[in-house]
Amino acid sequence: MRMTSVGRRIGLTGLATACAASWFSTTAAADALADIVPHRAGYELRLDKARSGSGVVDVTGVLSYDWADSCDGWIIEQRYVMQVIRGDGSPVQISASYANWESKDGLKYRFYVKRSTAGAEAQEDGEVEGKATLDRIGGPGVATFQKPGKKTIQLPAGTSFPTAHTLDLMRKAQAGDKFDRRPVFDGAEVKGPSTMSAFILPQRPVPPGGKSEVLSEAIPVWPVSIAVFPQDGKAAMPEFEMSIYLQKNGVVPELTMNYGDFTVRGRLKLYEPLKKAKC
Repeated sequence: MRMTSVGRRIGLTGLATACAASWFSTTAAADALADIVPHRAGYELRLDKARSGSGVVDVTGVLSYDWADSCDGWIIEQRYVMQVIRGDGSPVQISASYANWESKDGLKYRFYVKRSTAGAEAQEDGEVEGKATLDRIGGPGVATFQKPGKKTIQLPAGTSFPTAHTLDLMRKAQAGDKFDRRPVFDGAEVKGPSTMSAFILPQRPVPPGGKSEVLSEAIPVWPVSIAVFPQDGKAAMPEFEMSIYLQKNGVVPELTMNYGDFTVRGRLKLYEPLKKAKC
């Protein structure tokens, strides 16, 4: 198992945020944005299952996630620590932090990522920083990296940034649509967008683990399964899979992350609404 591949795909980045109204009809956009609650969330991570022969016997961790309204855009901050224990008792600790800003028209995006792996597969800390723009919604664009080195990448037509992607999934869920596939650029690595295929299941009263004890009421959730593929579309199997249970207000009370060798389940243990910006 390569711990580097685990550290590249973590948490909720782009999967529980808001998007620009220009992505969908005026009525649907107004309804969706009215429901969204900027918030701080904290998750406890536990091993759900491990593949036979993987050598993984336990996984623990925490994930914190902030989403704030900055008037002209959305700010996402995420921090993540996960410890993987092997059969011989050797631990591997993966940590990462993400920060990004996305304009409310869905056309501009700034990102910063820092990650490290310590223990049996210790590596040097890595940083990725840059910005990206789209010519228009549904059009092509360009991403420019400043760290770890200067590089420019062309983004194909149809590319979405993470925040625009997620609430478009919410709009589709409300409309009864069941599938979405598109390139999504998040800046997590120095490469172009990944192809994300999402399957949206019918709304259910609560996630599998039941109502979170930190939420005042049980709000129905849409189960959304997302598979992440390389952008070239040649891979038969996804690089990463994730399932989230998404409320109409953007809060995710439960999630699972499948890294191939093992799957981690996260449960909401801290929830705090954040004040909306006075614009």
